[in-house]
Amino acid sequence: MTLEYGGYQWALDVQQLQSLLTVDVDEERNEPSLAVNSARLEHRINAIASEVDVEGRDAGLFWDGDSYQVRDAVPGWTIDVDESVPVVESAILGGFRTVELRTVETEPSITTDIAQAAADRGNDLRSQRFSLTWDDGEADIAGSVIAAAMDFEYDADAGEFVPEFDLERLSLFLTSISGDVEVSPQNADLRYVNGEVVVRSGETYGTRMDFDASATAIVQAVQSGEMSAQIVVEEAEPEVTSAMADEIQIRGMLSSGETYYSGSSANRRHNVELSTERANGALVPPGGEYSFVDTIGDISI
Repeated sequence: MTLEYGGYQWALDVQQLQSLLTVDVDEERNEPSLAVNSARLEHRINAIASEVDVEGRDAGLFWDGDSYQVRDAVPGWTIDVDESVPVVESAILGGFRTVELRTVETEPSITTDIAQAAADRGNDLRSQRFSLTWDDGEADIAGSVIAAAMDFEYDADAGEFVPEFDLERLSLFLTSISGDVEVSPQNADLRYVNGEVVVRSGETYGTRMDFDASATAIVQAVQSGEMSAQIVVEEAEPEVTSAMADEIQIRGMLSSGETYYSGSSANRRHNVELSTERANGALVPPGGEYSFVDTIGDISI
């Protein structure tokens, strides 16, 4: 006899069949009757079921570069031993050569509906606009930027997909708008004039974006159902401050040079005097570089 299901087949040879059969005697009629040992048959079908259980595939979702897509769940199946035993028993006693086993479908842990709910949530975020603000400005960005930095992990206890965010990817995006947010600090202009260091103009402090904190602020806003977040900035200090004037010591002259411009044109005299005024007393820290062009400005002929 052959047991089969879905392309699978299992043969019961004569010896195996004989081991399943018993002969009972009808005492009233004094006639033998053939019977199947149900316990042995159940044991045999259980052995088959343990070999061929087909596991299902959980549903999943993924970002395809534009939106979240769902990978459908695929149910599995297993042999229904309780239903198969009487069917096979009847087939044996009826003299059938083949019999189809009964099966039961097994549901995957993560269904397509669960994955679709998460995909809908991600795609809803993708379709919206998100506002980033800071003290002196704001930027309106596509929700797809945030959705692309989001991934979903299945929480078995909650029975749903929970979003997780790639902070590094969000921080990388924030670098693209940092030029609008950040303000470079300006060093104090210190000059050495008449034997002492003086402050020609004071320093100004700038602002620098805190990328990690800003990315975290975006995540917290999304998790709270909000579509705006405040960029986090920190103070950017200048390298040279007015207070440093009292700490600088000029110990002596290393070299000097002179030029004569008597008899030059009025334009040349103006340029020489203007350049001298701008360059006079400039200080160069140890290991630093001095740029004549940066000091006096662009030169044109």
